[in-house]
Amino acid sequence: MPSARGRVLDALAAVRITVVALPATDLYLMGRDDERNVRRGVAPIRELWSAGVPAALSSNNIRIEFTPTGRADPRDIALLAARISHIFSPDQFARIVDMTTAAAAAVVHPGEPHGVTVGARGDLVVPDTDDPTTLLFDQPPRTLVLAGGLPVYTERRERDWHRQARQLELAKWQFSR
Repeated sequence: MPSARGRVLDALAAVRITVVALPATDLYLMGRDDERNVRRGVAPIRELWSAGVPAALSSNNIRIEFTPTGRADPRDIALLAARISHIFSPDQFARIVDMTTAAAAAVVHPGEPHGVTVGARGDLVVPDTDDPTTLLFDQPPRTLVLAGGLPVYTERRERDWHRQARQLELAKWQFSR
């Protein structure tokens, strides 16, 4: 007889219900009052995959009482999920990245094309790598961010910001002398 979890996973897969895991929130909230064998309370990502359940990753409640930490960066959530789900291979790292990109987009905008596809919304983040493992472990800079097809961030802006910050620090130092 299959376990209760197995039956639930099979039912979710059969009707194509997507599970959106919120690992940062779940880790913070679950097991708070447990005195021993503290529950982790995180969606079983590898079991979801094995059962064929569509899954995405996200974060909610950033820097409030439910999740008091975080930067609203999907790469942080992906790395956290990889660590707590015992993800270990390049293929699995790629799947974790997909959970925060294509799978998450499919949840937010069901039925719409996403990614680099004709007719997609034009929401795109271009990191300075094409390797999912490097994306997770090194979290390289973004070189371009598009929202609705319009650039909202470029690497040049980051360099300009750093240059302006250095100029401000220099000005403060000169003023204080």
